[in-house]
Amino acid sequence: MAKIWQLLDADPSIRKALEDFDQKWASTAPFQFVSSGSTGPAKSHQFTKAQVLASAKRSNRAFELTASSRVLLCLSLKTVGGYMQLARAKAAGFELFIQKATSRPLQHWNGPLDFVAMVPTQLHESLRHDLEKLRQCRCILIGGGALSAVDEALVQTYKLPLWQSYGMTETLSHVALRRVSESTYFEALAGVSFSQMNGCLCINDAQLGITNLMTTDCVRLLDQTHFEWLGRADFAINTGGFKVHPEAIETKLSSQLSTPFFISSLPDPKWGNIVVLLIEGTAPIPSNFNFLETHERPKKIAYSEAFSRSASGKILRTETLKRLDASAWKLIESKIE
Repeated sequence: MAKIWQLLDADPSIRKALEDFDQKWASTAPFQFVSSGSTGPAKSHQFTKAQVLASAKRSNRAFELTASSRVLLCLSLKTVGGYMQLARAKAAGFELFIQKATSRPLQHWNGPLDFVAMVPTQLHESLRHDLEKLRQCRCILIGGGALSAVDEALVQTYKLPLWQSYGMTETLSHVALRRVSESTYFEALAGVSFSQMNGCLCINDAQLGITNLMTTDCVRLLDQTHFEWLGRADFAINTGGFKVHPEAIETKLSSQLSTPFFISSLPDPKWGNIVVLLIEGTAPIPSNFNFLETHERPKKIAYSEAFSRSASGKILRTETLKRLDASAWKLIESKIE
């Protein structure tokens, strides 16, 4: 096993994953990654070692990671995000501290870090329980989902050096970054450019050999290297002639709800589709939804004991919705004008 690995956890599955990675890195076999399945059936994607190395080196340059850097890996090694942390360590030769993925990755960590990557749930808990440790991190990368409006506001208030990533399994982790405290726009990494088709982002990446990769992400394109993310086209809801993005409604609702939730839709004979709210567990909802536009306000609500989630913690919306029958949805009568 490479000397750059420093295991902080005795979990045998981590050791096995590292051994598998070392063997593959020493061979010419392709790397295979499986998408999260958060927006549809999970798919397998294959990359050469040269492509993995190119992506790793580009990230290392973006975050100025060198052989002397101290980096914490606290993501699942079943995800492309976790796996690419290993590749970045191989590419730069830095010391990588590895622990099991938990909701509080900095709880038992002491000392400064040059780089740590987290999913939004981990950041959420760290902001509330390990803020001083977050402040000792030179670069914090968030991927795997959108930040809530509350957490983004805290990041700005505390002036944390935090970047939100844009990427997917098909692009071997991130191809664009957004400094949360400074901009609402994502900026392309070196060698990446963007275009737009039917309101959705298209990706070109010379280093990875990607040409016109069509995504289902609705964006506001500023130029070939900058965009603002609006939401997913496959989640968009057409209700009464209005097109709304669930993610935009979720951002507005995030300060009002203390438990995980998401916005979806149900067919309706009058409106075509209606906006609905699904909450994990039980939690009080706002006394009214007047802070939302009329067409954004949820008409029905349902509760789920536990959402389906991917290995990286993403909510699997389709899988969660499939478990509910029609009787689970209740009219939010007092919230409708």
